[in-house]
Amino acid sequence: VFNKLRRLQEFKWFKDRGVEPYCISCGNTLGGDEWACGHLRSVGSNSQLRYDPINTYLQHNVRCNKNLSGDINGTATTKGYKQGLIDRFGADEALWITDYCEIHNDTVKWDWQLMEQWRKEWNKEIRELEKYLNDQSM
Repeated sequence: VFNKLRRLQEFKWFKDRGVEPYCISCGNTLGGDEWACGHLRSVGSNSQLRYDPINTYLQHNVRCNKNLSGDINGTATTKGYKQGLIDRFGADEALWITDYCEIHNDTVKWDWQLMEQWRKEWNKEIRELEKYLNDQSM
């Protein structure tokens, strides 16, 4: 539910600016892939950032997120997640985002009650975002 919410929040961010959604890592539009909620810091080693919106931005699911393991630093043909943050938000905010994700490394254990509360809140926001995005496309 969180991943769907973040994708919709990202779509809204782009729509509000009149820009076609693009991948934070390669800068390309969707193409033949699908969109993912790509994490700057991997959830395997940084589970405390799994549900943190500051750690997640729109990314190609297969090409950049899976095949390039998030494409954090870029390749010969991509700019990478970190450069994508700079291009999108500017150097100062990108540095703040990366620093934030580096220092928030406390182990977190979420209980099922909190997860259920979040799921309800996120589903409500998803419905609102879907309505907003559908209304804007008319």
